[in-house]
Amino acid sequence: MNKIWPLSLWVLAATILVAGCGTPTATAPPSGTPPDAALAARARLSEMENIPEEEIEIVSYEETQWANACLELSEPDEVCAQVITPGWRVVLEAEGEEYVFHTDAEGQAIRREEM
Repeated sequence: MNKIWPLSLWVLAATILVAGCGTPTATAPPSGTPPDAALAARARLSEMENIPEEEIEIVSYEETQWANACLELSEPDEVCAQVITPGWRVVLEAEGEEYVFHTDAEGQAIRREEM
C-alpha cells in the first residue's frame, strides 16, 4: 500500500530539519590546516589590531548556520536578508585577549562579535 504524507506532515518535517540547522558543530582545535574562513578571520584581526598574524592563535572554529546575511551581527539601522547563511564562528587569541568572529562559509564576509 502506497502512503502519501499529508501536507501538514511535510511542513512539520521541514520545520524540524531547519530548526536543527542552527546548532553549531564543534570542531576541535586545529591539528591540520584550518578552514579558509578561520584564516581570513585571523588576517582581519591582524589588520584591525595591527598584530602580526603569526602571533594570533586560532583557538577554535565551529561550522554553523547563521539566521541572516549579516551573520547575526547587524549594525544599528542595517537591514539584513533573513536567509540561512552557512558559515563559521571563529575564536582567536592574541596578546592575552580573546576575539570572536562570524564568517560566511568561504570567509568573504567577516564580522567581529563585540564582547
